[in-house]
Amino acid sequence: MQALLFGSIGTLVETSELQRQAFNRAFDDFSLGWHWDKPTYQDLLSTTGGQNRLRHYAHHVAEQRNQTLDEATIREIHQRKSQHFQDRLTAGITLRPGVSRLIHDALAHDVKLGFVSTTSRANIDAITVGAHALSLEHFAVVTSSDSVNEPKPHPEAYQHACQTLNIRPEDAVAIEDTALSLQAARAAKIVAIATPGEYTREQDFSSAQAVFNQLGSQDEVSTVINSDLSFNQHYVDIAWLSQLLKTSQGVFA
Repeated sequence: MQALLFGSIGTLVETSELQRQAFNRAFDDFSLGWHWDKPTYQDLLSTTGGQNRLRHYAHHVAEQRNQTLDEATIREIHQRKSQHFQDRLTAGITLRPGVSRLIHDALAHDVKLGFVSTTSRANIDAITVGAHALSLEHFAVVTSSDSVNEPKPHPEAYQHACQTLNIRPEDAVAIEDTALSLQAARAAKIVAIATPGEYTREQDFSSAQAVFNQLGSQDEVSTVINSDLSFNQHYVDIAWLSQLLKTSQGVFA
């Protein structure tokens, strides 16, 4: 195993509820009369990208309320939402259980780290400000919407990361938290595990080599939901991921 690739901001920090709140604040700013409750936002997460979610919902609202939004307004709403979201992140946010531990475990085993996201660079920077335990200096490659032309589930971000790290896809393990992003890793022929977040637990992660509630630590044990390899320990570590990679060779043949 040569590289560990964290695949999205949701694998590092739990952000879905913050995103939902930021959208609703933007809707209020524009006096739209919209409100995304938790079930609505959970359904919208099946569409990748904030602007695409807005377009999808705007189309639905247009049919129901005869209310339409042009592209320029959609971009303005999303920009305002992003600002609300980034303001909340920079105010302080905690890494998901086990993230910091696994990062340092990778560094101790000379495993390269990548952060393979297609969110905006501004969102990534806001997370590094708010999550004091996270340093992007540990990551040999960081991708964002500025790095690629195609968002996930297209594999371009993963392909770009592997090229930058000068590794083969079969020598890396990815971590994802949504089914759509998992498709990107799979399309790039990278073995992947999933750690779904609060809003994505009901999505289909059957194509992952393993699914956990979290990466885990000594204090917060990782619960395995599904795995191709036996898991009899408190938390996910590099040794176990390396073994998973070995046993998964040929899965893309």
